[in-house]
Amino acid sequence: MKVFSGNSVSIGYAMGPALVLKKADFKITKDTNNDVQKELDVLKQALLKATVDLESMKKKSFELGRKASGEILEAHLMLLADPEVEDQSQQKISSGESAEKAYFEVTEEFRKMFMQLKDPYLQQRAVDLQDIRQRVLFYIQNPTKNYPDLNLQEPTVILAEDLTPSQILSMERKNVLGLVTVEGSGTSHTAILARSLEIPSLAAMPGEVLSLKTGNEVYLDGEKGKLWVDIDEAEKKSFLQSRSQYEGKLKSLEQLRGQKTKTKDGVEITLAANISGPQDLESLKKNDAEAVGLYRTEFLFLDRVQAPSEEEQYEVYRQVFAGLKGRRILIRTLDIGGDKVADYLKMKKEENPFLGVRALRLCFQRPEIFRTQLRALLRAGHDAEWGLMFPMVSQLEELLRAKSVLDEVKAELKKENVAFSEKFQIGIMVEIPSVAWMIDIFAPHVDFVSLGTNDLLQYTCAADRLNPELKSIYNPFNIGFLRQVHHVLKTCCEKNVHAGICGSLSHHPLLMPFFIGCGVEELSMTSQHVLSTREAIGKLDSSKCRALVERVLQCSTITEVQQICKDL
Repeated sequence: MKVFSGNSVSIGYAMGPALVLKKADFKITKDTNNDVQKELDVLKQALLKATVDLESMKKKSFELGRKASGEILEAHLMLLADPEVEDQSQQKISSGESAEKAYFEVTEEFRKMFMQLKDPYLQQRAVDLQDIRQRVLFYIQNPTKNYPDLNLQEPTVILAEDLTPSQILSMERKNVLGLVTVEGSGTSHTAILARSLEIPSLAAMPGEVLSLKTGNEVYLDGEKGKLWVDIDEAEKKSFLQSRSQYEGKLKSLEQLRGQKTKTKDGVEITLAANISGPQDLESLKKNDAEAVGLYRTEFLFLDRVQAPSEEEQYEVYRQVFAGLKGRRILIRTLDIGGDKVADYLKMKKEENPFLGVRALRLCFQRPEIFRTQLRALLRAGHDAEWGLMFPMVSQLEELLRAKSVLDEVKAELKKENVAFSEKFQIGIMVEIPSVAWMIDIFAPHVDFVSLGTNDLLQYTCAADRLNPELKSIYNPFNIGFLRQVHHVLKTCCEKNVHAGICGSLSHHPLLMPFFIGCGVEELSMTSQHVLSTREAIGKLDSSKCRALVERVLQCSTITEVQQICKDL
């Protein structure tokens, strides 16, 4: 028996024959050209054929109700239509290069630029660009042929160095049992598609998996992040039992749809979802999230050559409001900077971008972008139940300044006789220690607060959350961090300010009792965790959770905190 371990990016179980896909290396067949106009026409036709392919796939995705797939293809079409790439390619062709060499070199420069960025989401653009480039270059070299999308003839577990979104979308879903990749992460488009299509998937697997042979029977465990091969009958029986238990659990969770989330003694908690745009609405509804606790608007601003216009933003926000009518939506204003970069903003290089010009600080430096977003949100939020929250606030003056800009924008819209929302709440992200300890000062100026536990923990521990060498320091059981969480939640309760948690710790099984004991009103998470979290909360007693908080606050070490949380 062999066992390979990696990261689970889409839970579930799969067993079946492996199909090992080797990465095809592209080779330039012609470096120069003798007819500039002919090469320009070849490029133009290749781009057109690739566009037709992607438009067709996008249309099919939306017709099948696969919004996530359609949204990803829209992003691909935007990359494909980037005028900067086309212009630079045409310039190289005009200087004597062949169409294939020119397009390859230009896209390679952009690919390398994306790969140098820290944010995994932005690094995904490099994969998307490779996917698009592969199709365009094929049509440059084979102008009369159809692109060879992957055509699976039987149910298969696919093993590959990486998979492109178009490869996944070209497959018959019934024949894709599971996906296993050496590269990739939970934020990649491959992972997003796998989750939306409910395909069990593993990423960051050891390269050795590609040494397996096509046809080998493999067993994929998307809960533990493992892949087995060459197992005996006893091991196979154990795998099947685990799969059966998992399927039984999913079936039992179905009974929780439409129910309130309550502790055993009746304390209600709102379970909300974190979303990044319209593509996430389907999953939110399917998993019965009661609200949106965090709408990350920055993803609309990434992967572009310029900021989205007011009308484009308005249309996207309108789709979200319309798609979630009856659910409360908390929207975070632009949070770019740190590990999220937009080249068109031409931000100065900083020694420590996480402590630099990001989020609200950037919005104050670029008021035209901030005001445009506020205008679009106010217009789209007409007749909706929503809240506007400002990120990276460190002092009261920043909140007051942001509210002042908001008042000015409202006055502008009123003067222009433009309909807009006047009934919405205002809140802040609590992600900087100074705000956590001054929450009583902020309370009179906000309707709600949302604890961004990822950044709050990072700034409290002075440990970059993206640095794997600091995992032992970037620890959520840090007592200094938990005391801040307790202080914020307790004070908000006293001041009658709605308080929620939207970081990745919101569904942490050992910390949920602590949050509930502190009086949290809302937990916001990835949609797929909603029903299992509802079940877990239903087994808790709020009085025991409060007693746990008292014990934790007396601790001195991480080890003590962990043990107390485990004991509950």
